[in-house]
Amino acid sequence: MFEFIRIKDKEDIGAWMEVARLAKISRPERFLHLLERENSTIEDGYAFALVNQNNNEIAGTAFIQKSLNDQNHSLSVHAVAIAETTQRQGLGRILIQHIEQKAKELGASQIRLFTTGAADFYTKCGFTTYGQMPSEKNKPRFFQYKNLN
Repeated sequence: MFEFIRIKDKEDIGAWMEVARLAKISRPERFLHLLERENSTIEDGYAFALVNQNNNEIAGTAFIQKSLNDQNHSLSVHAVAIAETTQRQGLGRILIQHIEQKAKELGASQIRLFTTGAADFYTKCGFTTYGQMPSEKNKPRFFQYKNLN
């Protein structure tokens, strides 16, 4: 059984960073100043973890933030990662479902993200590609969204 929790304390931040690094998230430290901010709001961004309730280990992570200049009440999703030891077990889909639920609770009608390596996965989860450009590693970066009903 897994629980979706908001990252709030220093110990959780370290675990979140480790999972993000192991999952090869590009520059996870760019979120560190937001993770350490007390009383952050959705405009600042929230980091979440998918925690295994059997051993309290973080199995996956995501960072969500209200989209800038938002007309559509959308949330941006960043730094989605599943720990290597728990990949290919359906946890990515569970993490996305939790993100969708949280987005709805926060009043969002759309989720947006970009990915360099998981566009097919997000398409299977109901996301639509609306753009593409090269990343800094010369891999295609796909911009995707999903409308929430």
